[in-house]
Amino acid sequence: MAKIEVKNLTAKYEKGKNVLENLSFTVEDGEILCLIGPNGGGKSTLLTLLAGIGMGKIKKTKNSEILINQKEIENYAANKKAREISYLGQTEKLAWHFSVFETVLMGRYAYSSPYLPYSKEDKQIALSVLEDLGIFHLKDRLTNEISGGELQKVRIARSLCQNTDIMLLDEPFSHLDIQHQSKLLSLIKTIAEEKKKTIVISLHDLNLCPLLSKTILLVNKTEAFFGSLEEIFTESYLNKVYKTNFGLFRHPELDIPQVFVKN
Repeated sequence: MAKIEVKNLTAKYEKGKNVLENLSFTVEDGEILCLIGPNGGGKSTLLTLLAGIGMGKIKKTKNSEILINQKEIENYAANKKAREISYLGQTEKLAWHFSVFETVLMGRYAYSSPYLPYSKEDKQIALSVLEDLGIFHLKDRLTNEISGGELQKVRIARSLCQNTDIMLLDEPFSHLDIQHQSKLLSLIKTIAEEKKKTIVISLHDLNLCPLLSKTILLVNKTEAFFGSLEEIFTESYLNKVYKTNFGLFRHPELDIPQVFVKN
């Protein structure tokens, strides 16, 4: 059964200009879908629509469907949606007066009562996630006392702490050095494979895509191509959408396609 099913999705501004048009795709349980495309192509818009939070004046049209577990996203109550879907946006200004631990613990909000403190289980989950991401030593620091890369890992930790079946990640590798990119890449793959999480992740670094997923959605506004890595990650499609002279080669050790700019 498809965890996410999008049918004929058209999204437009209130004044009528389409941002996405007739987009259809599915994401299976435990699958990672890589979302790629040029800046301003609609990747972030799509992720916010999948999260059911919209994006300002951009709305999906009446005949568009976004089904989560075969249920229309708009029919989910806020607390139920927060237990099913976690969303990590590109940028966010965190409240500086909260510690790293307190910020990550906020991921458990959907499971708690507004009248009761977080449970021991909630706190243990938060501590475990901090350990997994290698930032346990930062737990008592305020969020304005850490680096941009560390802050990005805190945001990712909060999303993981939410413990949802579906994770929507918008450029999670930004602000991370190569070492932490590698660790996060391994963690994302492990989450999908072992915990059967369904993950939709947008990327600007095209060469990370084949390392993560065998399914691609290449989107640029009203133009979109969905299919397997071997079908979509080609010179023809990439050059068409990015309007760039790309070349591809097979990685000599990993046997996956990698992209380079010819000129």
